[in-house]
Amino acid sequence: MQGKKEKQTGKTGKERKLRHFGRAGVVGSLILLFLSGCSGRELEARDFVSVLTFSGEDPEKLLAEQQRTDSRVLDYSHTRAVLLTERAVQEPEQLDQVLESLILRPEFSWNLLIFTGGEEVLQKAEEKKEKLGLELAAYYRNHQEKQGISSPVTLLDLWNWRLGKEGGELKLPVLVLRDGSLLPEGVLTVQLSDRTCYKKKQEAKHSLPA
Repeated sequence: MQGKKEKQTGKTGKERKLRHFGRAGVVGSLILLFLSGCSGRELEARDFVSVLTFSGEDPEKLLAEQQRTDSRVLDYSHTRAVLLTERAVQEPEQLDQVLESLILRPEFSWNLLIFTGGEEVLQKAEEKKEKLGLELAAYYRNHQEKQGISSPVTLLDLWNWRLGKEGGELKLPVLVLRDGSLLPEGVLTVQLSDRTCYKKKQEAKHSLPA
């Protein structure tokens, strides 16, 4: 009788263990579903920016304002290109502000592609900000060996030129609007009229009294 009772008790213990593991499995599944749901919502709440546009504004204020007016988190991990107006390129102080902002932010790499274009082009680029940078990067990968295609200019190239390491002349690819698409066509030759502008500004900052 006692042996039978022990046998029954053992069977009950197994059933309890099975119930315990079953409940643990259900809880684990719910946790996974919850986490995957959060991950999906986080991705949905992000606005991926593949191209940046500057037309002469303070870049930090512009980026802050864009984030403030966007209901999603602006994600720059896919940023591949920067588009500047001719004025922003030719005005040393404005160009230095853009360079400083891009260089100090870790999310922007040295191989960002740099372009220039008119106001209409900038507006179109804003409309295509999620894909345009990726399309331009792919364009250069697919047309590297074709004649007549201007060489890309990267953030590193622009920085070295601004410091006077690349000579006094820079040929920036110009983006034009053709049949609703933005493509590089021709170059804008920019002369470095004040090579020490950026260095002077940095030295002035360091020389300020503590």
